[in-house]
Amino acid sequence: MIALCLAGVVSTGSAEIASASPVLPPTPHSAPTAPSVTPGVAYSCGDVSVNHCYGIEDWLGATDGVRTSISVRGTTGGNGFVTNETWLSQDRFWIEAGTIAVYSYNNGKPVYFWADMRPGDSQLNLHYGPPVAAGDFGHAAAIDIHRTGATTFSVTVSAQTGTKISASSTGNTMAPNEIQVGTELAGTSGASDPHTNFADNQYKHLNGGGWNYQHSDGSTYVIPNPGPVATAWDSGHNPSNPASPPGGVFATCIHGTC
Repeated sequence: MIALCLAGVVSTGSAEIASASPVLPPTPHSAPTAPSVTPGVAYSCGDVSVNHCYGIEDWLGATDGVRTSISVRGTTGGNGFVTNETWLSQDRFWIEAGTIAVYSYNNGKPVYFWADMRPGDSQLNLHYGPPVAAGDFGHAAAIDIHRTGATTFSVTVSAQTGTKISASSTGNTMAPNEIQVGTELAGTSGASDPHTNFADNQYKHLNGGGWNYQHSDGSTYVIPNPGPVATAWDSGHNPSNPASPPGGVFATCIHGTC
């Protein structure tokens, strides 16, 4: 899991970002049930450490927090991993949280997780939460990451069957200026990720300010493009559309498992 450093990169819709240079840490970060047959979709998304594929929505601007609601799907990690998550970041540092299905953990079935890469860290700090409960599939998990002190951020993941993660990123001196939601994929085959929505997208004002829904569409990035991760504003529900639910509804899936 990494946060892509997209500040200063010009986006044109879903264009590939050839100039993006993310830091790659040495360790990783309606379908109510997992598919019974592993899809035979092949792709080239590196390994658990490098050269991952993405489908994300990106918003730039100084902020002290992010909220999103992610639909919980029956994902499988194949021979790598797949995440549905949000990132709060500044350049090469970030906090992330959501769900992950990774080949080497929980038999490749999804669990909740969070991770951070703080200024001064030499590698990602990855924290697995509990497995996704049967009662969570087909519902939304609310993700909340926000500043609670000068160098402390709260990380909360709440699902249909209760709170799954309640943690803190401490000793974290980053000044967030970027929010991302979407999917990260690693490996070469076997992963599945049905249509996943990212709704109720919000940002937190600086210095203890309140929460606001995203009102701009941000920038959509598919890496590589074309690639295995598909993205769209679900049913035209982009934030700038007055008819859209507050914060918009961004959607992703892996081609062949949508």
